[in-house]
Amino acid sequence: SIYLDNHNLTLLSTVLFFINLKTSTKEHPQELAKYLRLFCENSKILDSPKRSVVPFVKLLSSLDKGCDFPDASTFLEKVVTLLKSNENMSDFERLGYFELLSVLSNKWVSERELKEVVDFRDVTKINLEISAWVTKGLVVKNSPLALTFVSSLMELLDDTTMGVFAAKLFEILVIDIPIFKKFKNINWNNNVRL
Repeated sequence: SIYLDNHNLTLLSTVLFFINLKTSTKEHPQELAKYLRLFCENSKILDSPKRSVVPFVKLLSSLDKGCDFPDASTFLEKVVTLLKSNENMSDFERLGYFELLSVLSNKWVSERELKEVVDFRDVTKINLEISAWVTKGLVVKNSPLALTFVSSLMELLDDTTMGVFAAKLFEILVIDIPIFKKFKNINWNNNVRL
């Protein structure tokens, strides 16, 4: 089945992404409402880890950031809670939820709201990963808040217990991921912004 195969689900999600890119931005608010109903209310991707998060992220990333996303910060908070409370989540699902954090922080959640939801000073491994993925979205939109986390991460490099882990998180910040590639004549080259 397509849903149970990582590669096929990712390919299908990419196809949906490109189809959605071709829709008029006037239709994006209705599309967003439809996706929230389908994935959040019906599939309940915020209640427990679901593979459905992968197509959801791709669809969200293809929408115009000017669309009103009701309660985006509450949504982000639920994703953070889900990531922190589910240690048995598969790597595929975990990556989907991390990318969702990036899209939300890039498009809809304000810096003020991010500071309330994400504790950039908490140095537990899961919180550092969450902070790195949120910062990824901030780096792409060239937000000054991204520097806060990058500075904290730089300080952790000297730490004997967390230094190696912190060094690995820098890869998240500079790697180009498909949800932020050049589409609609906008170039998101992440490496330049750091």
